[in-house]
Amino acid sequence: AGELAERWEISEDSLTWTFHLRRNVKWHDGRPFTADDVVFTAQAALDDRNKSRMRPYYRIGGRPVRVEKADASTVRFVLPEPTADFLYNMSQWNLMLPRHLLEGKDLATVEFNVKPVGTGPFRFVELQDQQFIRMAANPDYHLGRPKLDVWIERAFEDEDAALAAFAKGDVDLVAVDTSGGLQKARRFSNARIYAYTAAWIFSFNMNLKAGFFGDIRVRQALAHAFDHEQLVKSVAGDAPVAWSLIGPPSSWAYDPNVPKYRKDTARARALLSAAGFKPGPDGILRKDGKPFRFTVLIQSDATDSNPDAVAAALRQAFRDLGVAMEVERLEKRELGRRLFREPEYEAYLWWNGYPFDPDPRFYWHSASAINNYAHPALDKLIEQAASASRPEVRKRLLDTIAEKIAKDAAFIPLYYLNRYVVTRSALKFPQPSAADFSNSGVLYDVHTIQKTR
Repeated sequence: AGELAERWEISEDSLTWTFHLRRNVKWHDGRPFTADDVVFTAQAALDDRNKSRMRPYYRIGGRPVRVEKADASTVRFVLPEPTADFLYNMSQWNLMLPRHLLEGKDLATVEFNVKPVGTGPFRFVELQDQQFIRMAANPDYHLGRPKLDVWIERAFEDEDAALAAFAKGDVDLVAVDTSGGLQKARRFSNARIYAYTAAWIFSFNMNLKAGFFGDIRVRQALAHAFDHEQLVKSVAGDAPVAWSLIGPPSSWAYDPNVPKYRKDTARARALLSAAGFKPGPDGILRKDGKPFRFTVLIQSDATDSNPDAVAAALRQAFRDLGVAMEVERLEKRELGRRLFREPEYEAYLWWNGYPFDPDPRFYWHSASAINNYAHPALDKLIEQAASASRPEVRKRLLDTIAEKIAKDAAFIPLYYLNRYVVTRSALKFPQPSAADFSNSGVLYDVHTIQKTR
C-alpha cells in the first residue's frame, strides 16, 4: 500500500495504472482528499505556465500522461508508453495539490507556496526563510496521530554547525556524511547513531576515448592490480566493497553474481602484455613508443570521502604494473565542469550511482554516458529495462546490464556510501532504510517516531 493509495492495478500492456485512493485521507483544513485533487495536480503539472518541477514526471517519451477520474476514490493514469520508473516517480516526486484551494489561482504567486496545506502527519505552522520550518502534529492523519507534538527542521551552514547545535541541545537529529563528523558524533553522550548504506558508489572511472582505456584488457588489468577489500578497509572503514554498478547489497536490484576482480598481479601483467605493452627503460610500460601515463582528477575539498588516500593506494598499485598515474586536485565546482559540462579528463575518482530505484541511462547509455562507453547491445538492454514495468522482468535486465559492465571493466567500483544519523538516545526511530526519500534513512515514517523517556 502507498501513502495515499491503498492499492493499484496495471493493465496487461503496462499502459494503464488504476489507483484506488484511501478513503479516510483529509487535507489539513479538514476537506477530503479525492480523485479530483489527483487530476488537478496532473493538469497543473502539465500546464507550461506553471513551470512545475513535477512536469517531467507527467511526460514520458515527450508525450503527456493522461489522468482520468473514474470515481471519487479511483483514478487512472494512461501512459503513452511503458516505463519502469513511473511508480517510483509518482511516489517520490509527485506532490498532491488541493484543488479546492488552488483552482483558478496563479500558482506562481499564490500564498499556498509559503503556507502549504497537505495531507501528511504534520501541519505547517511557521516558516523563517533560510532558518527553520515549524510544524505541528496532525490529529486527523490517516495513519494515526504522530507520537511527537512538534516537528522543526532547521537549516545550518554546514555539518559542523549542525553538530554544534546538537551538542548544545538545540536539535535532536543530524545527518552525518563525513568521517570527521562521525568521530564527533561518537563522542556525544546520550546520543544514538543510526547507519545505513546508500546506493552511491565511490569509483575509479576512465574515459574510454582517452589514452589506452578503450582496450578492455587494459581496464581489466587495472581492476586486478589491487586488493579491493584491503583498500576499502583502509580508506572507508566498514563501507561495503562495491563490485556492481547497482547496489548496495541490500537493494532489491543488486546482483551478487557480477564478475569480481581479485588482486592478481600475474593476470594483470599478462593482460597488459597481450594488449601490446612492453617495459621501457624507466620501468613504465610502452606501446607503439607511447608510455602508459595518465592523470586522475579528484576533489580537493571532499568531506564525504578520502580521495587522496584512494589515489595514493591506486597510484602505487598501478606503478607496480608499470603504469604511471598522476593526480590533479580540483574543487568540486571545477571538477563537475571538467566531467559533465565541458568533458576534459582521462580518469577521475568520484561518486556515481542511483536512488533506490536504479536507472542506468545517465551513466551508461551511449546517448549520455560521460565515460564514452558506447555499446549498442547495452543501449538496447538499458532501453528495455527503462520500459519494463514488471519487477521480475526489469530485475533480469538490470542483472544482465550489471554483469556486462563488470565483465568489460567499464569502470572500477570501490565501495558504497555509508550514511549516518545521530539522534537523541531518548528518541526511537524506525529501522534505517536506503529507500528513505529524505536521505536520512529514518524519516520515512515520521508519525511513528517517539520519545521513550
